[in-house]
Amino acid sequence: RYSDNVAAEMLARHVATATDRAGSFAGGSAAVTAWLKGKELWGKGMKIDGGSGLSSKTKVLPSVLARSVGFALSSPKYVDVVKGLPVAGVDGTLKNRFDDPSEKGGRKAVHAKTGSLKKVNALAGYVTTKDGQVLTFAFLASHNGTRSTAAGNWLDRSASILARCGCSLATSG
Repeated sequence: RYSDNVAAEMLARHVATATDRAGSFAGGSAAVTAWLKGKELWGKGMKIDGGSGLSSKTKVLPSVLARSVGFALSSPKYVDVVKGLPVAGVDGTLKNRFDDPSEKGGRKAVHAKTGSLKKVNALAGYVTTKDGQVLTFAFLASHNGTRSTAAGNWLDRSASILARCGCSLATSG
């Protein structure tokens, strides 16, 4: 529910040692990369540099983040990872977010991980729409380094739009 970059790095290193790699930044990066590739969740041009996501050398596609959430939601082995994500307006890093009137539709419906670096903010997770459909998403917002709050609000509004949509699956007859 809360960001802990040290714990994320430690987990990557544990995965590295569990897969016969060195318990280091490089070992963790290799282990995460191998896992993503093994699950067909790798995208062209991506690079993993450490387990926390803080490295400016790490490059991950938003589509891969969204697909990873979908993979975890559909897998009994990994579903608890995404079920433990912060809930908009309720807990964790999203407790005090989704507070603008245009974001209220996302409260209690958006479950997501936040990400903040010097010039980029991210929100990735899943949302239950007003008609009960579960959608995965990942949004990235780049800014000049002084617009972090505005970027966060844009991310929250974007996820809230998904929560408000009537996204029923079409059926063929």
